[in-house]
Amino acid sequence: MRRQCVALLAMLLAGCEGRGALVSVTNQSGQPLEQIVVTGRGFADTIPRLAPGQAGRVLVHPRGESGVALTFSAPGGHIAIPQQGYLEDCCGYNVRLTVNQALKVDFDYSLERR
Repeated sequence: MRRQCVALLAMLLAGCEGRGALVSVTNQSGQPLEQIVVTGRGFADTIPRLAPGQAGRVLVHPRGESGVALTFSAPGGHIAIPQQGYLEDCCGYNVRLTVNQALKVDFDYSLERR
């Protein structure tokens, strides 16, 4: 019985590993954003430029549990948003970051099967 439980647990964990988390960044600031970098534990991915109203996506693979930080350049200067939220490299995390007109970031996430 114990051997079967261990095998079942291994199969469940194997099915969940390595899917990554999809992070989307939407620019609702009304101005162009450049050098957009999405970072977390074990990853750093870049979106070169987003025009007003445009969105970009990156598939990230965090090492263990992580939050998401965002840095970008806008006409007013360089903005750094500290790490927030929660994601893992499994289970279909979808993270939505929206840069608003005040150059603040609204964070939302969900779990979806992918």
